[in-house]
Amino acid sequence: MALKLSSFRRLEKELAQSRIVGLGSGGTMAEFVRVLAGEEELARRLTVIPSSWQIHLVANEHGLKVAPSTFMSEVDLTVDGADQVDGRRRIIKGGGGALLKEKLLWEAAKSVFVIAREDKFVRDLERPVPVEVVPAAVNHVSRRVKGLGGEPALRTLEKGYPFVTENGNMILDVGFAAIEDAEELERRIKQMVGVVEVGLFNFPDVTIYKIREQKVEEL
Repeated sequence: MALKLSSFRRLEKELAQSRIVGLGSGGTMAEFVRVLAGEEELARRLTVIPSSWQIHLVANEHGLKVAPSTFMSEVDLTVDGADQVDGRRRIIKGGGGALLKEKLLWEAAKSVFVIAREDKFVRDLERPVPVEVVPAAVNHVSRRVKGLGGEPALRTLEKGYPFVTENGNMILDVGFAAIEDAEELERRIKQMVGVVEVGLFNFPDVTIYKIREQKVEEL
């Protein structure tokens, strides 16, 4: 991310007034941590709560103060990326498997900022929706989401082993022909016994930044 924090004006202003910042996961967030660490005065004052070990390690490497997840309720703002954003500002996340802690940080924060590259923006959501489930419920939830018109696929590693989240759960990536009502779909999936979290992020008040050719557009 060959950008400066000053490119994100509203975020920069709120960071200056914040004490504890939640950090999402993924490549964009790793780059943002490096940008944040470059603001030495701000970085010395802030404490961050990462949503994954990936970002925890990057934050440690760059000298940021890291607080445990038990302090989530004290988060002032959260910064995160996105796997897909549609024209109605509906967001799919969970490609890295950290959707539970990411959504906790979104829910706890007073404000949320999403940073995503131009290729993450689409007219309508078309990416499979990650669904985190306890291992014993994989087959049960697979059958249930098929009843909603979904096509579930157990996420696996390169050698075929199941992908296991940091919480010890598994991920079903569920494809849908179309997602008309993301809030209702999220609600119906979360009602299924064994579902831990759903990668549909329906937060209408988030600030979204689109990165296009090293320029930043606030949506």
